[in-house]
Amino acid sequence: VPYLIPDNQPLGPMTFEVKGGGFIRLSDFMAGDTGDMTMAQQGDEVEDTTEDKLEDLAELGRNNEIIISPIANPIMNDKDQADAVEKAFEFSQKLATMSKAQRDAMERSREVTHRTDYVIDNVRQITLNVVKHHKDS
Repeated sequence: VPYLIPDNQPLGPMTFEVKGGGFIRLSDFMAGDTGDMTMAQQGDEVEDTTEDKLEDLAELGRNNEIIISPIANPIMNDKDQADAVEKAFEFSQKLATMSKAQRDAMERSREVTHRTDYVIDNVRQITLNVVKHHKDS
């Protein structure tokens, strides 16, 4: 399944989650991440409209799809950990200013979905090594 590595991706290991579109993690389900409430930009909780819920349902993965999503790489040393914490803090501040639609669009832009003729019922994590490709002149 083709996946285009972003230009700003650092060289080195890049970890992905590869799963079937109908796969739901038990931890997400138990945490109540069902989309019943959204956070308004002001921080107030508001109920989703029926239209919002139908859009969310239409965007759910299907069990005949392979979905590839990049995930955080394991942290190897203290410097990497400090850098990751700083980047996560900056990213959380950016997320706080985004609407639900913007956050959803950003998440979808990082995922690649590939339809198959088969039911895909599992999840795996894989790590690839990103290297710079030199074109022959």
